[in-house]
Amino acid sequence: MTSRRDFLKAASKASLGFCLVLDHGKILLAQDALGNSDFSFNPFISINTNGQVTFVNPNPDLGQGSSQASAALIAEELEVSLDKVKVIFSSGQANEGAQIAGGSGAVRRSWEQLRQAGAAAKEMFLRAAAETWEMSDSQCKAQNGEVINLNTKARLSYGELVEKARTLPIPEKPKLKNKEQFTIIGKATKRSDVLERITGKMQYGIDVTVPDMLYAAVLHSPTIIGKLQSYDDKEALKVNGVVAVVPCKRTMPYSSFDALAVVADSYWSALKGRRALKGVWGKEGDHLDTDIYFKKLY
Repeated sequence: MTSRRDFLKAASKASLGFCLVLDHGKILLAQDALGNSDFSFNPFISINTNGQVTFVNPNPDLGQGSSQASAALIAEELEVSLDKVKVIFSSGQANEGAQIAGGSGAVRRSWEQLRQAGAAAKEMFLRAAAETWEMSDSQCKAQNGEVINLNTKARLSYGELVEKARTLPIPEKPKLKNKEQFTIIGKATKRSDVLERITGKMQYGIDVTVPDMLYAAVLHSPTIIGKLQSYDDKEALKVNGVVAVVPCKRTMPYSSFDALAVVADSYWSALKGRRALKGVWGKEGDHLDTDIYFKKLY
């Protein structure tokens, strides 16, 4: 988990973002996806002069809803409605924190990190508005993507304030809401991605293509710690599209184990090549044999 100190260090270095996002099956620079008028207030939030909020989501979404849950953390503290937040995928950069799926940990990992990001950006907008009106921050209120002058009721949108706000120092200790103030977190909200998922428009990792891209299918030992003794790749290399068979490692949290990767110009060719590949494995861990396990299931 990224600590408060690490987050603030990363946020203070943020500039016009360089990150990779998925867009219609292609990998693009964030500048191309967001537009030249977008300004990154920290590794997770970019806002343009039209007030469009783009959230770089560090939590992969495999259908469990982490994208919307994570966006809610940003929207709550930033004082924008959830439907105004465009979600894109993070790029794997270190300043974006842990970017993993599993263990139901997305919200727990990001609970403070993303709320801090939203709160810091909000305070920068409040300061920008206060300076514009020549008043104290306490006489301003952020609401629904705007800052309101509590004395005159004048309003400035985030889009109008973005160029001034981005020049201000990053707040070191942004104030977070308490749960009694929540208007988004913990409230029932319709999932915005459902229609794309059920109509097949959603882009998944397997949909991504880049120039000269290759695919790999991995052959593992039938036992979890079986060591590779030898292999025969003659038949695998005869499969149309297969370009190489490469010994590799299956990396686990506390160790790594032998494996073989069949590399090809398509997923189907890689899969067929893996089926044709012959490996000889040691008997280490034979009490966890895959074939025996499946036989027991049936």
